[in-house]
Amino acid sequence: MDYWASEEKDYDYDGHGQNNRGTVGHFTALVWVNTTLIGCAKCPSQAYQISVVCNFQAPAVPKGADIQTSEAEHTNGASKLVKYAEWRCPNADAGHLQDDDAHGENIAQGWAPSPGIIVDVDFRSCSAVMDYWASEEVNYDYAGHGANNRGETMHFTALVWVNSTIIGCAKCPSHAYQISVVCNFQAPGNIEEPSYEAANVFPPLDSNIP
Repeated sequence: MDYWASEEKDYDYDGHGQNNRGTVGHFTALVWVNTTLIGCAKCPSQAYQISVVCNFQAPAVPKGADIQTSEAEHTNGASKLVKYAEWRCPNADAGHLQDDDAHGENIAQGWAPSPGIIVDVDFRSCSAVMDYWASEEVNYDYAGHGANNRGETMHFTALVWVNSTIIGCAKCPSHAYQISVVCNFQAPGNIEEPSYEAANVFPPLDSNIP
C-alpha cells in the first residue's frame, strides 16, 4: 500500500491529473472517493516471487474527461464544505446544530501547549486532532457493527464512514477553550443502525477481525 501511495509525489493536484509527472494510477485508485470497497490477495508469482492484487468497487480511475470532471466536482465540494466549517467554527461552543441533516460534524476543543500548560492533544495541529478522533477506534465493536461499543466512537466513525466522501475543516479561537476545530462531512454518516455501520465501517485490512 505504501509503495502504491508513494506515487502521490507525481500527481498533478492543480490540474486534476492533467500533467502528472509519472505513474499515478495506483495512488489514485487507493484514494478515489467513490471507491467504497476493496479486496486484496497475495499469492506466489511465476514471473516474480510474490503477486499482490487489490480490486475496487465502484470501479476507480475512469478515463479522459470523466476523471477531470469527478476530481473537479470533489475539489469544489470540499471548498464549499471548508467554507461551511469556517462558518460553523465560531459557534462550536454551542455544540452541534440539531436541525442540520445535510452535514455530518465533528467538533474538538482544547488548548495549545505553553509554559505551565501540559496537554494530551496539541489543538494547533489538524493531524493531532485527527489522531485524537481516530484513537476512539479502540472502543469500536467491529464484530457487532457498533452494537456494543466500549466508549465514545462517533468521531472515529465519522472519519472512516465510507459514504462520507467529502470533508471540510476549519480552526478558530474558542470562547470556552483556546481553540476549536470543526470538520463537516457529506454525505453525513453515523447512522446508528448495525446494517448501516456494517456497510460503512470496516476493520483495518491487516486485522484479524472478520
